Amino acid sequence: MSSGRVIHSFQERREIDLALQAIARERDEFSREAMARELAARGEAVVPVLLRHLETTNPLLRGAIGLVAMFLPREIVAPRLRNIAANPQHSDQKRMTALMILERYLDEPVEDSLYAELRNPQAVLEQSLREVIEHQDTIPEIVHDYVSQLQDEPVDVAHAVLALIPRFSPEQVVPLLVHIAQDVRPEVAEPALHTLGRMQVPQALNALDALADLLPSPLNDVARRGARKLRMRGVDRPAQTQAHWRVLVSPPDIYGGQTFWLVRESEDSRELIGVVSNIDLGLQFAFRLSEVPEDFVPAAAEGSRTVMVEVPPEVGEGTFLFLDAPLGHVRRWLRDRFRQNYAAEYQLPVVLREHLIRFWVETTSAHVAEAPPHPAPEETAPSLEDATALFEHLALATWYVEIPGDLREERRWLQAGLTSEVFEHVMAHLDARVFPPTFWQEIARRLRCMEEWLLVAGDTPAAHKVAKAAASLERWPHIDNPYAYVLVARGLAMAFHRLQEAREQWER
Repeated sequence: MSSGRVIHSFQERREIDLALQAIARERDEFSREAMARELAARGEAVVPVLLRHLETTNPLLRGAIGLVAMFLPREIVAPRLRNIAANPQHSDQKRMTALMILERYLDEPVEDSLYAELRNPQAVLEQSLREVIEHQDTIPEIVHDYVSQLQDEPVDVAHAVLALIPRFSPEQVVPLLVHIAQDVRPEVAEPALHTLGRMQVPQALNALDALADLLPSPLNDVARRGARKLRMRGVDRPAQTQAHWRVLVSPPDIYGGQTFWLVRESEDSRELIGVVSNIDLGLQFAFRLSEVPEDFVPAAAEGSRTVMVEVPPEVGEGTFLFLDAPLGHVRRWLRDRFRQNYAAEYQLPVVLREHLIRFWVETTSAHVAEAPPHPAPEETAPSLEDATALFEHLALATWYVEIPGDLREERRWLQAGLTSEVFEHVMAHLDARVFPPTFWQEIARRLRCMEEWLLVAGDTPAAHKVAKAAASLERWPHIDNPYAYVLVARGLAMAFHRLQEAREQWER
């Protein structure tokens, strides 16, 4: 019986180990997360296997350990990681990995003294860096995982990594430096840019030229000086690959969200870099599809700049409206969002960093376009008919104000017709729960973004109507504002629809 238990335990550990290795090899982020959840569902039996691999110098395996740990009950994994991190009998590598998982994946506070107690942290950093450089050509994602972990570490760790760069050849380290130079922490980005400026290879010059355009001041000046010094030392930019870029841009939503699809076509490939952005935070998320069918992105109809795209499951099912945007406008929009990341101190998506530089280099001839002039709205009081008609436009079809909380009172009003006579009471009732002081000004700012999208799309009449709505929300008290009325009424109707669906589901 005892022998049987031992065999069963060995088999289970073997299965867990193989599953963990499979997560480390998986390239798709969503699949990795699903696999990690499934493995974590085994519970406490997983923990010893995770701890046994803490010595690894492979960033992909470290990432897999952290991802699985994130989905385990905190009480069974955090104390054991903390004990390892605090125990000087363990190796520095094992303790560093435990500290990284506690901080990055479990969001546990870690005392600085634990880092100070490590015997030779420099050797651990060099070994991890060497592992990345040795595998970056065969496993490109290893750079992404390494940079993701590095940007969550204290600034001193990034400085220590940059100090190790001269031990490797420029060709080996430029890809990593390009990523680190886009860290939104200026105290990390600036020394990385200086280091990149000492790499006398064409790839470094390409990156510095692009970053000189993209980065906010004063970092862009650092990049510009670095590029100038490389040219003075005789470094030339490499011959550009012949590639055609086409970019589809979604209309902004009510939260300021906007999606960019950068489609790159060359002689032997067609790929898609998808970017989710926000006008307040910047570039938030990115993914890459290395193979895209030829008919994935339809051609715009003659005389139109917009297309309807049927999106496959791996991107997000549905049919969506996109603007087939001129590259000059795309470059300006992406640059503005890029700089917003620095203003908001929101780290740039790691997947995007190398591909955005490549897009910038290969579209240099498409000069950044000026913003179209804002149409002057009519100086007339807005009507409920104007507001209702505006939000029936396809680009604004998803706009409504999300209504949280207990909706019983609002439902009674809506069933009564939500007439203009009771709307003031509805707004007053919702005001304290839903609308902060700047809420409607933020909606107006997002409408200004929509206005520009419509102008670039060539839909000037709709852009004029949106300009009128934005000006109205900037000037008119929202309690009396028909645009606010329609957005709230839409939100209430959507909330009640969801409640009804939930009730019907429960009754089944």
